[in-house]
Amino acid sequence: MGGGARRTRSHRLPLAGVRCHVVDHVGRDLPPGCPGELIISGTGVGDGYWRRPELTAERFPDLSGATGYRSGDLVSFSPGAGLAFLHRTDQQVKVLGQRIETGEIEATLRRHSTVRDAAVAVLPDRTGVVAFVVLEEADSQPRPLPADVAAELRRDAEKWLTGAMLPTAWFQVHELPRSPNGKLDRPTLTGWATQAVPAVPATVTGSSAQAVAEVWERVLGTPVTDTGATFFSLGGTSSGVLRALAQLQPRYPRLHAADLFRHTTLRTLAAHLDTLDGAAERTDPQAGGDRARTVPAPSAAGKHSADNLEESNAAVPDVPALCRSGSRPVPALAR
Repeated sequence: MGGGARRTRSHRLPLAGVRCHVVDHVGRDLPPGCPGELIISGTGVGDGYWRRPELTAERFPDLSGATGYRSGDLVSFSPGAGLAFLHRTDQQVKVLGQRIETGEIEATLRRHSTVRDAAVAVLPDRTGVVAFVVLEEADSQPRPLPADVAAELRRDAEKWLTGAMLPTAWFQVHELPRSPNGKLDRPTLTGWATQAVPAVPATVTGSSAQAVAEVWERVLGTPVTDTGATFFSLGGTSSGVLRALAQLQPRYPRLHAADLFRHTTLRTLAAHLDTLDGAAERTDPQAGGDRARTVPAPSAAGKHSADNLEESNAAVPDVPALCRSGSRPVPALAR
């Protein structure tokens, strides 16, 4: 990582009944300290994807009679410490706190008879994905799909994709952007997705914004001034979400954990809390009236790019477990 300070990678210890294998590109076990792909076996690993034999063969290798799962994580193992996450080896990203595979979304969209090609990009605040589909008649620059066409594509995608994987915005293009060597130009797609998002307001005001900022600062242990940064990109974790929920629920009893994973920025969460606060303000007009404050918007230098967000989210791996080096499990990781 050029220039700045090196990011500290967290190490994780095993979960009971799960084994991890750190392997090279041909599936050979690697010794401690060598980076390799993490393959998981044991408790919690299924048999494959439903009605997707090709994808199952690719992602669920046989490990001497046991079924493994290629996680797509590049990790290294340190004796006595555990697994350290390095980065992703594929196009998997986090949306609404869930890991999703953009390639799976794109393959699903291409199944529709009217779609010649398709690609998706993640919104900057990690609250959804934007779909770009290639149709016979479309402009060179992306423009919104007609509502009826978008609804049809969404209905078809709902048969195969989870809620977090369903595109929240649909655009049509004449062709997808590509680099000189023919690869999909994902930075351009990210730029298109960013333009599809309404501009961040100069300030976020109100008692809800103040409440969120104060709770986040207590949980994160640092000032929060970037209203467009996600809780996770600022260093938050899943356990931190639950701590924030516990501090916000006394005032917002209808707030649920799912809301904090859905509204991951200060701006969007404050707007959601305003809707929950409406009924309470009608019964107590003075509630919170003198507590409002203004939260400054982020500077251009402080905004998080999609790559930075992915790196920040990825720093907390989802699957800690028992790591194997060579042909024998590493006893230091057994609980």
